Amino acid sequence: MRRLANAVTNHPLRVLIAWVIALAVITVLTRPGGPADPADAMKADQTNFLPTHYESVRAARLLSKGFPAPDGAKATIVIRRTDAKPLTAVDASRAERLAEKVGAVDGARLAKADRNGMSPNHKVLLGSVVFDRTQFDRLLVNDVDRLRDRSKAIFAGSGLSAGYAGEAATQVDASKREGLTSMLTMLVILVLLIVLFRSLVVGFFDVLLIALVGAVATGLIAIAAAVLGFSLTTDATGLLPIVVLGVGTDYVVFLLHRYREHLREGDEPRVAMRRAMRRIGPAIGFSALTVVVSLSALLLSSLKSMQVLGPALGFGVLMTLIAALTLVPAVAVMFGRRLFWPGHTLTSYGTARASRTARFVVGKPVGAVVASLAVLAAIAIPALGFKPDYNVESQVPGSPSAKAFDQLRKGFPEGALDPTQVMIVKDGAGRLTAKQVAPVVRALRHADGVGDVQEPVLSRDGRIAQVGALLDSSPFSKAALDTIDNDIRPAMAKATPSGATVEVGGNTSAYADVRDAINKDMKVIFPVAALLVGLILVILLRSLAVPLFVMGGVVAGFLATLGAAVVAFQGIGGKPGLTFSLPLVAYLFVASMTSDYAILILSRVREELRGGRTPRQAVATALKTAGPSVAAAGVVLAASFGVLIISPALAQVGFAVAAGILVSSLLTARVLIPALTILGGHGAWWPSRPGSPPAGDRLEELAPAYVEREEVPAA
Repeated sequence: MRRLANAVTNHPLRVLIAWVIALAVITVLTRPGGPADPADAMKADQTNFLPTHYESVRAARLLSKGFPAPDGAKATIVIRRTDAKPLTAVDASRAERLAEKVGAVDGARLAKADRNGMSPNHKVLLGSVVFDRTQFDRLLVNDVDRLRDRSKAIFAGSGLSAGYAGEAATQVDASKREGLTSMLTMLVILVLLIVLFRSLVVGFFDVLLIALVGAVATGLIAIAAAVLGFSLTTDATGLLPIVVLGVGTDYVVFLLHRYREHLREGDEPRVAMRRAMRRIGPAIGFSALTVVVSLSALLLSSLKSMQVLGPALGFGVLMTLIAALTLVPAVAVMFGRRLFWPGHTLTSYGTARASRTARFVVGKPVGAVVASLAVLAAIAIPALGFKPDYNVESQVPGSPSAKAFDQLRKGFPEGALDPTQVMIVKDGAGRLTAKQVAPVVRALRHADGVGDVQEPVLSRDGRIAQVGALLDSSPFSKAALDTIDNDIRPAMAKATPSGATVEVGGNTSAYADVRDAINKDMKVIFPVAALLVGLILVILLRSLAVPLFVMGGVVAGFLATLGAAVVAFQGIGGKPGLTFSLPLVAYLFVASMTSDYAILILSRVREELRGGRTPRQAVATALKTAGPSVAAAGVVLAASFGVLIISPALAQVGFAVAAGILVSSLLTARVLIPALTILGGHGAWWPSRPGSPPAGDRLEELAPAYVEREEVPAA
């Protein structure tokens, strides 16, 4: 660490130039249409991530083989009368002609609508449009906006109106909201840092540098996807910038706190930063290690999307670590004392609250344990009502695509945009006969939960038939998934004709398989993640009992996090359930951040015990010194994730992680675990003896890095 600190502070301009060059190269490689365009690695179809033995994957392969779809994003044209009356035959003919004109717009390859898309009540006519660009192409937004504007002009005066729903329209509306989310996250962090450091320069310094790091990390992952051939999801690309911004800001807070203290002691900037890096470097390294190891448990998932999500977020954390030890100190040295303009004092966040917390925990440790567990239990009880939801195509409230979808539902079952695709394939040579297809169609029409069945379509070679089924319930709801597992698949198995094979596919079938995979994954990932984090704690704290206190806090914090999310979305928000990946993601973040914040407190406790203090005195000092830093870090990181509540796809994950981080930093790490440590006494640290530490204790330099004074005199 000494060599790195010397190199960075002696050559800060070189470090900055290296980062800027890296960003420039990555930007060129990942530009739209470039060799590592992120859009090329993005996938929405879950069959791309499921193991091959699942039925939905086999059905998807048959669909691709028998009915190859054109490349390009797709949208559904929703046509209705402006007076809301039923469409007439004349209206249908007019709609068909107007749709053809829409297809001539730049960026749209094909657009059509005809009488086959008429709803049973004649309220809605559906058509389709195929774009030249793919669903995740960053320039697709221009094509969709152009199409919407052109449609208004084409349909004006016709008595008809056209809206656009489906993947392309929904993705564009969501991407606009995601852009707003990123800007708001930066604004929130900017404001919090200005309040925390009382410095305008520090706020902009952090946001700009961490945004640069986020761009580099995202670009490198896109390049890795292009080179190694793995796919990305919106979860990975949506969460990564928030993780980098939030965790990166935490590291900046710890580094700059220590840097400023050394400046106030009279050190010149280079010397102050070298000292800060030597003390903060090991601490940040252990912090990053805890998060990365926790997230790495996702590698054990059977879903490729989760196998990518964990390493991607872990890589983002490692990038923030590298930046915190190179880019941030280099630029800080270049600013010198001007970095903290116009502030003159540093008052750590939560000083008064930390003092009251210390008196309560130290004075009444049994009461602190009981009170904290009571609060955690009260928040956790609603977790018993958790229901998974698989609707990944979340509509943006009030958006054009959401309005079009509402119009669609006035004429069709909710499953109209995502029909279940039953595939029939001829075994051996020859063509499928009507006699072989008929029993499948008949069984499908009589299956519970099926609202409508489309006419069978045969492939060109006649060996594969596709039958679309529109479900009564939303295609991603629990009811729809249960319909697949309990009704359609058993019915298709019984109706399978001799000499043919039947496979049930489509997005609903895929998520029925995802549900099965997730349920199996949680039984493996939860205990493995706990074991890995626990081992790190045992190594760092050199104790067996204290890590158990922390892991107990992890479990309690996770249940409280899940309960808070259930109340917020299923209770207050009226949602049918929470996104299926939320328990896994929330658990890993709560496990890593609870352990991280607990280490900050416990390392100081251990340090005080080494100095001969009693457990009560050690905890009192730790809460007085390290407590405010933990609170500040928790608030900043929670705010970063909390902004995601306006995101249509990541609102629930953002809220849950933010709630978990607040619980970890303000309650679990600062009340429950310290109180348990007091009750455990010196015996809790067995087999080590903090009162007489062995030489070379690796925590010797870890604890002081997080010590912050309650009040620091003006420099």
